[in-house]
Amino acid sequence: MDCPICGKKFPADKIDNHVNRCLDGQMDEDEPKEQKPEEKEPPPAEPMNPKLAEEARKQQEMFEFWLKKRAQEVEDSKFAANLNVEEKKAPPVIVQPKVEIKKSPDQILAEKLWKEEQDEQKKKEREASLQLIREQVKREADAKIAEAEREKLDLERRLREARAELETTDTHAAINLEGTELPKTWTPQTIPFSR
Repeated sequence: MDCPICGKKFPADKIDNHVNRCLDGQMDEDEPKEQKPEEKEPPPAEPMNPKLAEEARKQQEMFEFWLKKRAQEVEDSKFAANLNVEEKKAPPVIVQPKVEIKKSPDQILAEKLWKEEQDEQKKKEREASLQLIREQVKREADAKIAEAEREKLDLERRLREARAELETTDTHAAINLEGTELPKTWTPQTIPFSR
């Protein structure tokens, strides 16, 4: 493979190392020398096609961008390596033992009273919340009971109306079905068995 920087030929497994060194400006003595074919005079230059010229210019810009990017990566890796060395040299953190401060009996009593006061306040807040919940539940239950009472009264009224209607209507009236008058109630007729 050809090195994109210096153009020398290298085996595929060594090209990455060479490119990195080439970017750093370091050349190893053991690297193979460029194998130059016999130099021939280039053929006379022909006017270049404008599309080809534009494509060549774009490829050259991309190559230069890649070179700059690669150089920046190498510089960043060197900087990161220097940071790692500095971090290793950082002094150890010294942990000091915790010093316990003795409290006076007055401080202990004051803290105890303050804690009891806080507990009492929380207890009052809980009881107030429970009372609000009880009142809300009672209002909801009363509303449901009132609704059930209204439904009950409505059903009783409709039952009374249905009974009154039943009492006023003739129970032996006929039903007209497709022009045929049938009795409203049917009495079964029995036929005596004959032997």
